[in-house]
Amino acid sequence: VIGIGIGTYEGVADALLLEIQDRKQSVFITINHFFVTLGALMIAFYLIFLQMNWRRSMTQSAILVGVLAVLFFLQKSSITKTEQSTWLDRYRTIRKGKVVYILFFTAVCAVSTEILALGIIPSFLLELRGFDLVTSKIGLVVFLAGIASGRAGLGFVAKKEKLIGIITLLFGLGVVLSSVTYFVPMNETPVYVMLFIYGVNVSVIFPLIITLTGLKHPDMAGTAMSFIKFGIPIAGIISPLLFSFLSRYAGFPGALFIFPAANVIGFFLFIFNRKQIG
Repeated sequence: VIGIGIGTYEGVADALLLEIQDRKQSVFITINHFFVTLGALMIAFYLIFLQMNWRRSMTQSAILVGVLAVLFFLQKSSITKTEQSTWLDRYRTIRKGKVVYILFFTAVCAVSTEILALGIIPSFLLELRGFDLVTSKIGLVVFLAGIASGRAGLGFVAKKEKLIGIITLLFGLGVVLSSVTYFVPMNETPVYVMLFIYGVNVSVIFPLIITLTGLKHPDMAGTAMSFIKFGIPIAGIISPLLFSFLSRYAGFPGALFIFPAANVIGFFLFIFNRKQIG
């Protein structure tokens, strides 16, 4: 139930922002995802330094969400309602286009690298870089700080007409940055620096894909964005299984090639389908 609630809030918030903002949509959607990351960063800090009381934190979070729900219930919308087609009709319209499938697969690539990184960075630092239990968790915090910083800043430079080029560039940089981060031996400080930069790189790819999807389907943005967001659970299931399979047969270092590979796939999907997406 908690998972359904979190997913629903995050998904509806992006569609809401696209509807109520007539410009700089990428900025607002990216900032929304920034606060999602900020929450994860706060939890990571609590786990490391404050020995978080999970029961108390769950109760406090539930109270805040309840207050937010009341505020939304009392809020009156100034948006003029128009007659809309049924969900099934909107889905059929979206399904006929090739663009939504391209964006879906690139979203899976983007989410996979982020989810896997959050899961394996402490183990990577422990096993391959000689970090201890505390410093390996600090490495994860540094990566999350990079994601938060990227989402707080990069959204402001992502102009609507440049979204395709920016996403393509970020996938290309992701190939280089992930390769350096995971395969070039470095001391502790350079590793932290690379984790932060890599976090900035991966931070806005998925939010910008979500924005691009909504802008490409303005009459049914919520439905199209929801379709793309199916990439989150898909990536969350497939990428860990693939990583586990590769770790078993190619070893932990060999499984790390999934990071540059995912960025390569996303890069070429945008390069070869630039006209259709645009």
